[in-house]
Amino acid sequence: MVDLKHIAFLKDNGVGNYRHSYRPLLEHLTGTYNLLKDWGYDEHICLSGLYHSIYGTTKYERKTIGLVHRDKVKAQVGQATEELVYLFCNIDRNELFQKIDEDPTIIKLIKTASVRTISQETLADLIKLETANRFEQWQRRKSITPDRIKMWRKRIAQSRGCISPKAYATWQEFYTSHPSSARAFGSFN
Repeated sequence: MVDLKHIAFLKDNGVGNYRHSYRPLLEHLTGTYNLLKDWGYDEHICLSGLYHSIYGTTKYERKTIGLVHRDKVKAQVGQATEELVYLFCNIDRNELFQKIDEDPTIIKLIKTASVRTISQETLADLIKLETANRFEQWQRRKSITPDRIKMWRKRIAQSRGCISPKAYATWQEFYTSHPSSARAFGSFN
């Protein structure tokens, strides 16, 4: 369960005013936190999921908190968690899966037009966030294009060493049970 001080902080900073994926943004953020928790990740990863789009992202451009207020977020969640949130909000997440075998890993920071070298551990943490973010949205959708299902099945296979066994199993169950999967892969029988 999410600590109520985080819910209050997010609401105080405007999260309650926005929608995401046809529902309140706060519902998506808490859903992402809960998935990460269920998948067995450390609290700082789960909190990163709760705050993952507060600065806006390359796909979800609404900012509830501007980058000039990073210190305010650090005071709330700690430096390591805030840094992960900052990176998640500032990168092209499609690149993450292409960089799994790169060491060192260099990522582009879109909002600041710069690059950053990150550790394999940080890359794995960003992948954990993105797989939870995507799953949290997709589990409610009735229809997903076959191409997107295939792309994500490949990404999950690539990232198996980065995500928990429970996260991997959840995705595998999704592929066998979601109605769109049959269109993407045919029957699983």
